[in-house]
Amino acid sequence: DGTLRWLQWTDRALFDAEGHFLEFQAVGRDITALKEAENALRESEQRFRQALEDAPFPIMLHAEDGEVLQINTAWTELTGYTHSTIPTIQAWAEWAYGDRASNILENIINKKYGLTSRRDEGEFPVTTRDGRQLIWHFSSAPLGPLPDGRRVAISMAADVTQRRRAEAALREREAHLRELSDRLNLAVESAAIGIWDWDIPGNRLFWDERMYALYGITRDQFTNAYDAWLNSIHPEDAVAAEVVSQQARRGERDYDTEFRIIHPDGSIHFIKANALIQRNAQGEAQRMIGINYDITARKETEAAMKRQLAAMEAAIDGISILKGESFIYLNQAKLRLFGYECVEELLGKTWHSLYPPEERERYTREILPALKRDRAWQGEIVAIRKDGSTFIEGISLSLTEDELLLCTCRDISDRKAAEIALSMTQSAVDLAGEGLFWVRPDGSFHYVNEAACSMLGYSREELLTLTVPDIDFELSGGGWPEQWQEIKQGKNFVFESQHRAKDGRIYPVEITVNYLILGGEEYNFAFVRDISDRKQAEARVRSLLKRTQLFNRISSEIRNSLRLESVLQTSVNAIVTELRADICTFAWYQVQDGLNIWEVIKEQKEPELPSWLGAYQLDEFSALLNHILQNQTYQVDNLASLEDGPFKTFLEDAGISTYLCVPIHTVGGKVGSLQIGRIADDSPWKTGEIKLLKDICDQIAIAIYQAYLYEQSKAKTKELQRSYQDLQETQLQLIQSEKMSSLGQLVAGIAHEINNPMSFIYGNLAPALEYTQDLAQLIRLYQENYPEPNSTITEFTQKADIEYILEDLPKLLSSMETGATRIQDIIQSLRTFSRLDRADCKPTNLHENLDSTLVILQNRLNGRAGSPEIQVIKDYGDLPAIECYGGLLNQVFMNLLANAVDAIEERQVNAEPGYSGCIRITTEIASDHKVTISIQDNGNGMPPGTRSKIFNPFFTTKPVGLGTGMGLPISYQIVTGNHKGKLHCYSTPGDGTQFIVELWQSIRHLEATP
Repeated sequence: DGTLRWLQWTDRALFDAEGHFLEFQAVGRDITALKEAENALRESEQRFRQALEDAPFPIMLHAEDGEVLQINTAWTELTGYTHSTIPTIQAWAEWAYGDRASNILENIINKKYGLTSRRDEGEFPVTTRDGRQLIWHFSSAPLGPLPDGRRVAISMAADVTQRRRAEAALREREAHLRELSDRLNLAVESAAIGIWDWDIPGNRLFWDERMYALYGITRDQFTNAYDAWLNSIHPEDAVAAEVVSQQARRGERDYDTEFRIIHPDGSIHFIKANALIQRNAQGEAQRMIGINYDITARKETEAAMKRQLAAMEAAIDGISILKGESFIYLNQAKLRLFGYECVEELLGKTWHSLYPPEERERYTREILPALKRDRAWQGEIVAIRKDGSTFIEGISLSLTEDELLLCTCRDISDRKAAEIALSMTQSAVDLAGEGLFWVRPDGSFHYVNEAACSMLGYSREELLTLTVPDIDFELSGGGWPEQWQEIKQGKNFVFESQHRAKDGRIYPVEITVNYLILGGEEYNFAFVRDISDRKQAEARVRSLLKRTQLFNRISSEIRNSLRLESVLQTSVNAIVTELRADICTFAWYQVQDGLNIWEVIKEQKEPELPSWLGAYQLDEFSALLNHILQNQTYQVDNLASLEDGPFKTFLEDAGISTYLCVPIHTVGGKVGSLQIGRIADDSPWKTGEIKLLKDICDQIAIAIYQAYLYEQSKAKTKELQRSYQDLQETQLQLIQSEKMSSLGQLVAGIAHEINNPMSFIYGNLAPALEYTQDLAQLIRLYQENYPEPNSTITEFTQKADIEYILEDLPKLLSSMETGATRIQDIIQSLRTFSRLDRADCKPTNLHENLDSTLVILQNRLNGRAGSPEIQVIKDYGDLPAIECYGGLLNQVFMNLLANAVDAIEERQVNAEPGYSGCIRITTEIASDHKVTISIQDNGNGMPPGTRSKIFNPFFTTKPVGLGTGMGLPISYQIVTGNHKGKLHCYSTPGDGTQFIVELWQSIRHLEATP
């Protein structure tokens, strides 16, 4: 029919045994269809290559030996590389990836874009010829073999650089916003700040939950309107609050104000409010967004401090407070005392300018050591006023617990001047002698004057033949050698003795002795005068002097001591001694249950008298009661004439013949009294005695009020110190709580993010294993039913080692399942450690908490962190669920275990041969209501000095940067404060350390225990 056909012939020549040609055989077959297919293939290949060339995205064809068969125009335009510059994949990798070319070829090209039977995708960074950095999304798939048998793959790329950069920027922005939001929520929540939003045109007021708590109401009790908020404000503050709100809406001021509110229970609270205002185009207020927070505690503290400062400012004595050596407070009395007009002249400056150099040296040498030893010092010191004049300052110093120096002072110059004048007058009187004697060491007289002779009735010649024992009545029996030694040692002194005149008369004398050495000879130069005429007057003066000295001593005791008990006892002791009383008592008057009670608290008496200590009902002694209440002295000079029968009987039973009671009414309103009694003295009380007692009572009243002020000052000081310490501890707890809350949220977030993909992986492992088993079974069936596959399948089977894959793939999936299970266990440990769902007090399995902490520390325990492995021995007892704060206890366990690991690692640095680190964790029930957790290590241990400080904040033995000193103090606070438990530490240097945590099984049981 004229058609053309393609034939393929196979010819073969046949020969006989001798090699002679017999015939020629030929076999032919029609290959027309094959030729047509080849033509169609060539046309298809041409169209395919043209399609590749015209594609708008980069395309590369490459063979399995790395030859680049074709790259299209889009590839060249995007990268700058032509086919001639990258004839092979290796050349392309060197251009595009530089130093990373070998890794790319090994890990990406040969594997991802190899000639497998599947399609592969991925994203990789690419460097263009002009140095630009791009991100390409590659897709590769096999196409089939070339005529020479080489396999071919096609690789297509899309430039996703801008998209990836935009996505990265978006993710970074989202993460930043989430972080800011988390920080804001945490700050607002920790500071108890309420947030509100007022839609002004619609008069709709929106509150968050903290606002309702601040105002003491529930959401149902609030109508969400501006008037409802205004009605909750204290009536005295409502008008001002409305004015501030209107001014802020008009733009006349910022909305920053304070006001009081009244809770439904009637309590009053101070609120601080701030807000921002949004306005429309016309400047009209449309919306206010603000915050409220409670400042009641701050207001109360400010008021208390103002009251205390007012009391200090009203004090008569000068008061100042120093930190270190600088003034941080001075009252007006202190400024007046030193001649300064305003506090700024001294505030912040040292005390050195107020005292001369010798007193500053005395402070360093004498006063400061006494302060450090006794925490207090009292005495006298020379001070300098602003104008340069000096005065004597009576000063009392005391150190507070926080090392502040409290100083109370007054000007005692007048008193000191009077004392000096009295001393000088007394010395002048003592040295004014009439008789003059020069006495040798053996007692003989070297010279006597006429006055001496006249006093004794001897002539000069007679007197010079005598000795001191001959005329001194008190030395007539011996004792002159001893007296001479006293004269030599004393040099100059005055004493009294008795002289015997020639006529035998004995009279008192006053002797002033002066030890002198003249011409190498020793002498006693003595003035002697007859004091017979003034002895009687002197007795009277001595009595008055004793009383004055008594008054001065009691006054000095009051000034130099703030201990009322000591002042009262000193007073009654001195009065008995100096006024020749047989009994003296001090008593308080008070009203108890409607009865007038007289309680004697101090007494000094003769041994034979019964004690008056105790409480008495004054209603029986009406006259005495009236005198005490009316602040009048009650005087009994003659017991027989006393008309108060019951009190007369009381005095008779006590053996008292004369009685005196002087009431004491203090500034603070307290009433006391001094009672004095004599047994056998019937003489009436003298006016001088009564006046002295009244003066003493006045001083005692001052001492009582001074002691009252001092006790108040100490109480206020302790209160301030306790408040300051509580504030520091609260700040530390808030800081650590915030850190641990953030850490817990971070750990829980990481665990959650890991758990989602791991759940996906773990959930798909079982179906993957099942599918793999089905595919393996299908391959087995093919092998059984088609034992002789074609050469391509046979070659691929041998190259891929299918038998090994069928055997190893189930093991591979099983290993993946084991790893996924391990990751899930770690996630569960992280969630247990974070305890975000256990912030309150709940029953908790402590063993789970300990195990989760050990999992987190596993990297340091198993030696993978570069140190030898540490053995952990868990000796867990049969503990019940413990009611506790699980998240807080996790922090305690982490701190204790981490410290144990640190101690062991320190010892491992210079460990002796055979040393192996070990941590033993023991739990047990200590009693019916307590459990103990012991964590013991065999590290270096601690010396006693270190062990005593480990619970102090910021104390650490670790190098700078490796420890904050807060782990153990916070752990101690969690155990003792939050759980009312105990945390003990036992440590021996070289043997290790043991921490024992003692907890109640139930905190509610502890609260219910009386």
